[in-house]
Amino acid sequence: SVGQQIELAISFRVAVNSTFASSLSVLSMDEPTAYLDDDDLDKLPEVFAPLRNVAESQGLQIIVVTHEKGIRHLFDKIIEVV
Repeated sequence: SVGQQIELAISFRVAVNSTFASSLSVLSMDEPTAYLDDDDLDKLPEVFAPLRNVAESQGLQIIVVTHEKGIRHLFDKIIEVV
């Protein structure tokens, strides 16, 4: 499914970042919610929870760029550009 592909893409991005850019302490994701339906969006807390744990343990800042306002509750800080 598209949702599984997006989840795999997020996992792959974390792995690539850990391998090649770990000294930067920043992980950037652009529109990771693209093409997700409501069911997959509801599963995002399960996807982002381990990511949050990794970020906190490694001092990693995660920047997510998205138009999906329904996932705002998953993040500590929100910057809205209008």
